[in-house]
Amino acid sequence: MALGFAANAQTSANVAPQVKSTTVVPMQVNTATGAVNAVKSGAANQLKNQFQENKTNAVNQLKAQKDAAKETLRIEAKAAQEKLTQAKERVKVELKNLQASSTVLRQEALKVMATQREEFKVRVEALKQDFTAKRVEQKTELKAQLQVVKDEKKKEIVERVDNNLNELNKRMVEKWSKALVDMDGWLARMANKVGEQAAAGKDVTSVNAAIESAKIAIASAKAAVETQTAKTYPIVVSSEESLKSDVAAVRTMLNEDLKSVRDLAQSAHKSIVNVLTEFNKLLNK
Repeated sequence: MALGFAANAQTSANVAPQVKSTTVVPMQVNTATGAVNAVKSGAANQLKNQFQENKTNAVNQLKAQKDAAKETLRIEAKAAQEKLTQAKERVKVELKNLQASSTVLRQEALKVMATQREEFKVRVEALKQDFTAKRVEQKTELKAQLQVVKDEKKKEIVERVDNNLNELNKRMVEKWSKALVDMDGWLARMANKVGEQAAAGKDVTSVNAAIESAKIAIASAKAAVETQTAKTYPIVVSSEESLKSDVAAVRTMLNEDLKSVRDLAQSAHKSIVNVLTEFNKLLNK
């Protein structure tokens, strides 16, 4: 038994160094591996930290650039807004001056048109007085001419027709004179309203063109009325046999003249209607 124990002890002693030898190598490998891993981990952390730092720097740089760009845009926008505000103020001042100037021009135009209406009235009134004076002379002359007519009834008829023809002319020119004065006054008021629309920034080209056409039409009709007011239509008697033809000739002449003036007065009225139409279009835009 003792020998067996000794033998086992020896055997164990011989085996122990071998076991020790085999366990040292793995520990060295593990140590080396740990060192490598440590180096790798440190390098990875360093790279990670460097990457994070670079990322942070890049983000900060981008943010700084973005903030700088925003600030630049803000400054430029503020400058542009200030310029726009200044431009608006200048436009307001210019518009105000234009409106004031436009108001003055409209008032002057109204005064001119009012003066022209009064002048027209004065001229027509003077022509009517001349007409009355002429008619007194013409009636006297007609009575003298009718001495060749024996039939008293025919004399009375001729004198009545002579008076009626001239009274008809007088009534018609008075009617047209008043109508044209009213048209002229209405047109002046309309021109003032159109001026107000223009000052408000509306395009008044069409209605202004209509107004100018109406002015021309009214002026033409006025001139015709003045000419017609000055006219008289005396019957000139050559003989008792020609009384009918003498009267017919004067009546025809009067009718033709009145028709010419009536056409011009109607044309003036149509031009007024056209102005009203164009103005209503302007308001509905």
